[in-house]
Amino acid sequence: MRTLRHFLLLTASVLLGTEAWAQKPVNHLEAALAKVRPAAVRAAGRGTQQTVSRPGRGVRTSWDTNTQTWSPSAVVETYTYDSRANLAQETFADSATARLTNRSLYTYNAQNRNTEELYQQWQNGAWVNAGRYITTYDAQGNPTQELDQEWQNGAWATVHGYQYLNTYTNNVLTEQIIKNWANGVFMNQDRAVFTVANGQWTELVQQSWQAGAWENKNRYTNIVWFDWAAQKPASYQEQAWQGAWVDDLRYTRTYSPNGTVVQVAEERLSAGWALASRITETFDNFGNYLGERFESWSGTAWDLEFEERDLLAYTATNDVRRRVSQRFTSFGGGTAFENVERVNYSNFLSITLGTAPAALAAQTQLYPNPTTGTAILVVAGLKQPGGVPLDVLNTLGQPVLQRTSRPGAGLLSETLDLRGLPAGVYSVRLHTAEGTVVKRLVKE
Repeated sequence: MRTLRHFLLLTASVLLGTEAWAQKPVNHLEAALAKVRPAAVRAAGRGTQQTVSRPGRGVRTSWDTNTQTWSPSAVVETYTYDSRANLAQETFADSATARLTNRSLYTYNAQNRNTEELYQQWQNGAWVNAGRYITTYDAQGNPTQELDQEWQNGAWATVHGYQYLNTYTNNVLTEQIIKNWANGVFMNQDRAVFTVANGQWTELVQQSWQAGAWENKNRYTNIVWFDWAAQKPASYQEQAWQGAWVDDLRYTRTYSPNGTVVQVAEERLSAGWALASRITETFDNFGNYLGERFESWSGTAWDLEFEERDLLAYTATNDVRRRVSQRFTSFGGGTAFENVERVNYSNFLSITLGTAPAALAAQTQLYPNPTTGTAILVVAGLKQPGGVPLDVLNTLGQPVLQRTSRPGAGLLSETLDLRGLPAGVYSVRLHTAEGTVVKRLVKE
């Protein structure tokens, strides 16, 4: 179930929700895949496996507004994935010189939730830590802590962060307190109190911490759900606290089978409710994101004020091979769409997903991690007889250690000796009959 922040972004009347983490480096591929969903998903093995397509390479170019042409300089992005087709590494290089610049590494837990994003820079022939974002979760899958850290003097220092104190009743979130990192400690910032009926939210009161007490800010009431499990409301009303709750806005949302969503907002005037704005988030029939539009009501028609859109080109198998992003805004007197950037995708990878790896990953331990020399890999519940191929890969995907491990009574225990290897980040990859398990290992 999504957290309060996701719900508030869902109900926001602005086009783009901006979180306090605005300085966070962009995960380019994750952002792209959120828009460009691979269309080629082919069933295999009686539904026990799927094969998905992912790009292995992207070339990103920006639009030069001065020359009105695409910039001659470009960034080459190389992508690698784990056994669940999650992005595991994103490496950036200059297209002209092939010189490495920076990279991003991603880690996930057994429930497939992102737990760490590590950002490094290429300096003097080695990767150097720059920043990271780490997240912990509760049993319901909601974050309990998010930290934005910088590498300072050989150690991680927290510069921004949030803590979430979640309260549940019958597994439904009824209260969430958000604490903000300030001056080295977490301090109260916001609180949400949910009213629940028949196992669903019917009302949400948002409060802020002021002068040592919680003060009302907004209330979302009369919530009607289109799909509670997917957190998709059909309608709701927003009120502001002015000594008493005062009607402000009300929203209606409609959903199309391909994912397109239209939200219409009305504002409360002295004469009653009147149309105010409309937000449309559009997808194509493959489920690929096409853009978002914000319009205001002039009294007689909808006026376009802001829009971001993607123009897509496809391969023969309906994977997106090119994405051109454009933007329109009337705030500066614009009358046409302007190019923003272009990404060409290639080197598509076919990744077979199994139902076993997620469960197998939950039974896999790798410790100590980080290590200064050796690490122990333990995997329980293996069903296959015979040897299990095991590889340790460097950041270029090259094997630096290979062996065949032989589990006993379904239990594999292997000591990995990294003492002869340089410090850095390695991937431990285990090929089993139930699927491939990949673990990240740091050598200090």
